[in-house]
Amino acid sequence: MKRLALIFLTVTGCASSKYAGGASLAEERFPRREELAERTKLPASLDVKKIDAVAVDSWALQGPFPSEASVVHVAAATPWELAIAQGAPAFGAALSADLQCFAREYAAFRIAKKSAPGNSLRDFMERRCGTTAVDIDVQSLQGDVPEAMTEAEWLSQWKNDLIKEAQSRVGATLTGLAVRREAGVGLAVMVSAIAPTRFTQAIPLIAPKGAIVLRGQLQLQGVERVEALINTGALGVSSCRLLEAVPLPDFAFECPVQASDVRTTIAIAAFEPGRLLGRNAGSFLVWPAGTAATTWTRPPGSTDVSDSEFNAKFLAAINAVREKASLPSLVEVPSQSAVAQQLAPHYFAAAFQQEDARIADVIALGMLAGWDVKKDIVSSGFGSQWLSGSRDLGVLMEFLLDDPFTRQSLTNPRAKLMSAAIVKDSGTSLGTIFSTYVPLETFNRKESEIAIITHLNQMRLDHGLPLAQWTLWPEDEGALVAQKLADRSWDPGDAANHVLHKTALLAKGEVSGYVQLVDDLDHFQFPQEVLLRANVNVFLAVGTYKAETWAQTRYVVCFVLARTGDIETASRD
Repeated sequence: MKRLALIFLTVTGCASSKYAGGASLAEERFPRREELAERTKLPASLDVKKIDAVAVDSWALQGPFPSEASVVHVAAATPWELAIAQGAPAFGAALSADLQCFAREYAAFRIAKKSAPGNSLRDFMERRCGTTAVDIDVQSLQGDVPEAMTEAEWLSQWKNDLIKEAQSRVGATLTGLAVRREAGVGLAVMVSAIAPTRFTQAIPLIAPKGAIVLRGQLQLQGVERVEALINTGALGVSSCRLLEAVPLPDFAFECPVQASDVRTTIAIAAFEPGRLLGRNAGSFLVWPAGTAATTWTRPPGSTDVSDSEFNAKFLAAINAVREKASLPSLVEVPSQSAVAQQLAPHYFAAAFQQEDARIADVIALGMLAGWDVKKDIVSSGFGSQWLSGSRDLGVLMEFLLDDPFTRQSLTNPRAKLMSAAIVKDSGTSLGTIFSTYVPLETFNRKESEIAIITHLNQMRLDHGLPLAQWTLWPEDEGALVAQKLADRSWDPGDAANHVLHKTALLAKGEVSGYVQLVDDLDHFQFPQEVLLRANVNVFLAVGTYKAETWAQTRYVVCFVLARTGDIETASRD
């Protein structure tokens, strides 16, 4: 029989933020201003036609859908699945219920609309299917299939191409397959992913009671810490509480659920040592009120936005959100936005693997650095989003506020400044990168120390431990540390050595010293020792420091620990 026309269509994971902003636990790791400047001089290789999609006002999914997120492997059952599993055993062994669900929903849209779904709708498909994957690769094989052709004949013609493609999915831990034919056109959708996290407990998606427990093991290498956030209410974000002090790569969190929320999102991010950006390790759409949606709908009253009006309208939309939350408005920094405008095409070219993927990381860090903000800043947040086939500002805002880490950046009560840019001449799509900035304002050392100790003792109570005793040196060493750091007479290492020495003079036993540089004191990571020892004396000094070559100021937190009873002198007045 005559071979018919076949077209392979490839779609990788969405170029959304997928980065989570967090506290820097080391010296600045930002790229230099000169490195970013060199990047802006190069032509970007972004081809927007390769990542286009079609926008719709609404789309009803077919179902059925799971009530919890988990990995359930399924056996090959259809003739197509059996044929591919025979030729590519690894692909067949990785078939999972969640990716089978996603492949089915994706194929239904593509066969009907002759194009890929926009990534807002695609994201809804993925999470409604309860997948634990975060970056799903999609390949669509499309071609003419006459009505007279039998299923067996069709399979015979396409089988070898599909097996070859399945064999290329090396290392995939989750796979799915869906086959559709309609009006003389055949479509096979093959999906695969390498899940970054193995969850050892299913995650309830519908009507969870009180809290959701996230328990599992990271499959990522070189991770130093993990964070989990959940959206609460219209604009709130809550941190998930560490449930157990288990060593990485294991983790256990408890996320508070607001029962009145119609829907909410939980996100997990994994951070490598010294990194401000975290990798997306899981994202789940949850319906606390008990009714799970099966239809994606474009936000009502939203409109498309042009290149020339984007920054002004985007800033206005963000400030409208902040006003509802009783937060101060953001002010755009034109000089930083101008740099962002030059970097945006390179960022998305890298995100879509049309340039070196590492460039996206460099640009995100460059935006966070804020070299052209021209004010002293202590913290920053970053986000990005590419809307395929849509320039709808309402869809963009809904997408950004749905992710807890991006929402946290946009609704940071301490943020006062922002920069943003889009990829110009992107046709029917819209791609933006942006950052928010927290300027260094009046630093109150004593309030900062009290806040850190209060947070520490709350964590100790959560772990069933007695309160840590906060002891002060006979002289105000904290004031000396803050002064020496501020005028650069000392670096953070000097400060740590000083407070360690002063504590050792008071202690009859052994003392332990720690120093951390953070961009947000609310994200201070306590040493494991201070959360495990039953009785402990804590000495604390907090200051601010900015090396000459740094883009941002850092809070410096010096911790010294001694056993209760080892201290010879009482706290000073």
